Amino acid sequence: MASSPTRRGRRSSSADSVYSSYSVSKTAESIGDDIRRARRSSHHGRRNMQRRIRNVIIMLCFIGLASMFVASYFSDHALGYSQFSPHSQSADWDGRREEVKEAFVVSWDAYKKHAWGNDVFHPLAKTGRNMSPSGLGWIIVDSLDTMMLMNLTEPLSDARKWLHRSLTWDQDQDVNTFETTIRMLGGLLSAHYLSTQLPHAASKRDSVYLSKAIDLADRLLVAFDSNSGIPYASVNIGQRKGIPSHADGGSSSTAEAATVQLEMKYLSHLTGNDVYWKKAEHVMKVLDDQKMEGGLLPIFVHPNHGRFTTREIRLGSRGDSYYEYLAKQYLQTGETIYRDMWEDVLDGIQKHLVTTTRNAALKYIAELPAGVGGALSPKMDHLVCFLPGTIAMGATEGRTLAEARRDPEWTPYHEDDVKLAIELMKTCWGMYAVTDTGLAPEIAWFNATEYDLQPNPGDRKQRSASSTLSKWHKDFIIKPLDAHNLQRPETVESLFMMYRVTGDSMYREWGWKIFQAFREHTMAPDGEGFTSLNDVRTVPPSTRDNMESFWLAETLKYLRPWDPPSEARGIFGGFLLAQSIRSAQETLPFPGYYVHSLQSTFIRQGSKDSRLVHHVERVADGRTFATRVVRTIQNDKPIFMAFISFQKYTTKKDPSNIFEYGMKMPSMNKKAPEDIEPGYKAIKSYMGIPPNIVEALPNPFDWRFLPYETTADPTRFESLSFVRAPKVSVDSQAVHLSALAYLTDIWTLSVPHMASNAEFGKMKGTPGMQITLNHSIVFHDPNAKVDEWMVCLRTTEWAGDGRVLITQRLWNAQNETLLLSCTQEGLMRYARQPVKI
Repeated sequence: MASSPTRRGRRSSSADSVYSSYSVSKTAESIGDDIRRARRSSHHGRRNMQRRIRNVIIMLCFIGLASMFVASYFSDHALGYSQFSPHSQSADWDGRREEVKEAFVVSWDAYKKHAWGNDVFHPLAKTGRNMSPSGLGWIIVDSLDTMMLMNLTEPLSDARKWLHRSLTWDQDQDVNTFETTIRMLGGLLSAHYLSTQLPHAASKRDSVYLSKAIDLADRLLVAFDSNSGIPYASVNIGQRKGIPSHADGGSSSTAEAATVQLEMKYLSHLTGNDVYWKKAEHVMKVLDDQKMEGGLLPIFVHPNHGRFTTREIRLGSRGDSYYEYLAKQYLQTGETIYRDMWEDVLDGIQKHLVTTTRNAALKYIAELPAGVGGALSPKMDHLVCFLPGTIAMGATEGRTLAEARRDPEWTPYHEDDVKLAIELMKTCWGMYAVTDTGLAPEIAWFNATEYDLQPNPGDRKQRSASSTLSKWHKDFIIKPLDAHNLQRPETVESLFMMYRVTGDSMYREWGWKIFQAFREHTMAPDGEGFTSLNDVRTVPPSTRDNMESFWLAETLKYLRPWDPPSEARGIFGGFLLAQSIRSAQETLPFPGYYVHSLQSTFIRQGSKDSRLVHHVERVADGRTFATRVVRTIQNDKPIFMAFISFQKYTTKKDPSNIFEYGMKMPSMNKKAPEDIEPGYKAIKSYMGIPPNIVEALPNPFDWRFLPYETTADPTRFESLSFVRAPKVSVDSQAVHLSALAYLTDIWTLSVPHMASNAEFGKMKGTPGMQITLNHSIVFHDPNAKVDEWMVCLRTTEWAGDGRVLITQRLWNAQNETLLLSCTQEGLMRYARQPVKI
């Protein structure tokens, strides 16, 4: 890549210094300067990788889904921070989400019935086959994270058992290095991460994900044992031998060589073994050292000498994911070298590859068969449609566009990047919109003038795109050999990212139309599975009788309708409470400690659409107690801080204890949970809260509220209820206690409003701002079970000056044991403008 400064002025004159060696560090450091160095320094290796890589699942799964799904432990709906936000999600989108989930279930059930354990599934012939003697788990492993995110516990259990009983890498089989890394290794690492974050996805057998991943990665490492360090195209995983490509003169494709880095670096983070990082990072240095113009790399590189063996440049097959992983490596590691490389690439793309169609002036990414300086070819693979979403995500660093624009570092170049992403997204959508089936071909050719195919199109003024679909039809050319559809995810992945960044509902609607087209034209006649197609130009289309693994692993995942990225719906406070406990728990040196108490402060409202970094400081490690300080950082700013105490658990009675006492559980008016209607109905009928507010309240638990008139003291604004979580699949103290912390922030500040219909009616205005300021918990019973019925008493102790103080206690409803006590102080004010009811 050329070392001269780009128009962004960020590229350093020497890239060598940034490729420093990685060393494992588990020491938490001070928050402010370290985070700034992690994001803005031009020289900072990997010494602090644990801080910067914690949210790597965003890269291994997809940007945004962590914030959308992981933010809720017990519900696959994201939760809002403001407990009285007037926003509500329409039932229509809830129904559509379930329809996509059902498509996954139909596909999985057909696979399980007819081809269980096989790597390939033919849904029409109802047969399967393996790509190796014992099978590689191609479909099963690749689908694990989707099942977790969709909360499909039964299929996940079946898949996990198959991994334990049947999956082995000890097979005399050649595998593609790149495909095996992104599908198998990436699938296992994603499953490992999600199993630590989602209780419904957890199991005592979850160690299988990481152990299988390490075994596989160790076998794949031999691919890097070439003279240059560029990985061989294939590996015999049984013999542990790298194998050059049998085509292309033994060259590896650039995409294959440079699309293993996220997985390998994350594995170094998990294991403390730096060999995975070093092998993958060396590849980037070999490629970058060749200083290609505009950062655009030819599509083949030879492992013997590390030099490119062709001049051809394209962002489709053989080149695509090199560029995708540049942006994602920056977001994964915080190393600015990757941000600089990515921005250089964007300059090169705009100057050399972006051109327009003849009639509608749609922007697309052309190819350079003869390299930079040669004429363009008006051909674009569907694979290129990863680009608009990646551009938008890279420009905003995963934040919403509104948030990113408030950043002092936001520049006109970032604005131009987003505009390009929007234009390219139109073209990718057009690949679907212009066909009779509503599905895209594998490759599109474009009607273009000779002028638009001349070198360096970025130096010329380009026309604005037309929104007239008839003009779009005239610009797309689909050749017979390119008309097939392989159920690819690139366009819907970009639609997902574009929606998360911009909030424009148009992208969600386009995704829904694509799903409808898949359901109409690719479902097997008997409803048992979905298949790829031979020709998207005709109805009914001819079929290929193959279900790709990424249909389950990616396409349906991204097609699932998404929650809007509203900034008003920030990070739910209960999530920060629970995550701080889990993060601190991971640093304890010995097992057997349980969280004893937590004192926390919410410093500023966080955003669901930006990465979180949890700093854990080890304050003390004693024989009985351990203390941690957790600081949560977002966009370089602290948003939350917690002091957490852990105590060594013992069943022995200490004779030196003074006495034992616990506040007696309320009588609950002699009612059982089954005698009381579910929470939403109770809130509406007993408490008179307007329906639009009720629908906005987070509700991952089953609440059963007693009528207000049955509570002990009507002057104290109390709320009395039964509550429990859905069944937790892993019986872990850490999970149960973290979930209890999560529960303590749900609806707590709503107690004064929920006390009675009469009191609510006397209010001078509509509830507006409700923000937690301080939150303290003391856990009394380390064996508390969040999925057993509990009694919850919440009492308003004081209110004034716009603030309110509420206490709450939880008892086990069966044995009446006091489980925890909690105090919450919050800010409460009327809305400035009346909420329309």
